[in-house]
Amino acid sequence: MKYHGKQIWIQVIILFVLVIFSIWTLFPFYWMITASFKNRLQTFAPPTLFFTPTLKNYTEAFSLYGSLGKTFINSLIICAVSVALSLLLGIPAAYALGRLNFKGKNNISFFILSLRIMPPVVSALPLYLLAARLNMLDSFTTIIVLYTVFNFPFVIWMLKGFFLEIPLEIEEAAQIDGCSRFGVIRFVFPLISPGVVATAIFSCILTWNEFIAALILTGRHTRTVPVELTTNITSAGIEWGKLMAGGTVALLPILIISIIIQKHLVRGLTLGAVKG
Repeated sequence: MKYHGKQIWIQVIILFVLVIFSIWTLFPFYWMITASFKNRLQTFAPPTLFFTPTLKNYTEAFSLYGSLGKTFINSLIICAVSVALSLLLGIPAAYALGRLNFKGKNNISFFILSLRIMPPVVSALPLYLLAARLNMLDSFTTIIVLYTVFNFPFVIWMLKGFFLEIPLEIEEAAQIDGCSRFGVIRFVFPLISPGVVATAIFSCILTWNEFIAALILTGRHTRTVPVELTTNITSAGIEWGKLMAGGTVALLPILIISIIIQKHLVRGLTLGAVKG
């Protein structure tokens, strides 16, 4: 009985710690969402559960110079196309590094990993000078190609582990039935679909939230949501209401997609995607 009572107390303590950690983690989101429905006076007033909500921040956020709505669509286009391209190119590359043996394989793997380790700010100035010299500033093509390159190493290293999880006998059986190498990839693709989903979600998050490259390479026509939100920070002060409204809107796409495909995302994260 004493041992059973001790187990109950341990579970209660663990539950208490998890609840505190959850409140600590979710409180910034709660403050952001509630602040987006408050006026300036309510934002700086002592926190309260009851207040009169207003949509003024959202209407002003969508009517600012450049328009949050336009930049929201820009971000959707850039994110969707760049992630699709990185997956299209990354899946065959991940298969080659995970399944094939060839000379220089380890060196290539290390080089791809080093591209991901390099901080984006290091390449900011050279990228700007190159884009300016080619007259490709404020261009969807430039930012999409750049984000594809940024996501490419991440996609390869994520999916490489999933390919390593697939039994080799499945590929051998497919090749005996007459499948080519590309046919084998198509054959095993359903087996790594949870990994593809998890990789796509994380690539979307990285692309959607990227700021440095978008700041220096985009302009009025291609500005993304993170850059648009900075228009609320001026020399006269910070427009917290409109900033929180924009942040709430920016949070919705990734949140909705994650909820819809949560089952596949959890499965993908538990299949050993980071296996070397």
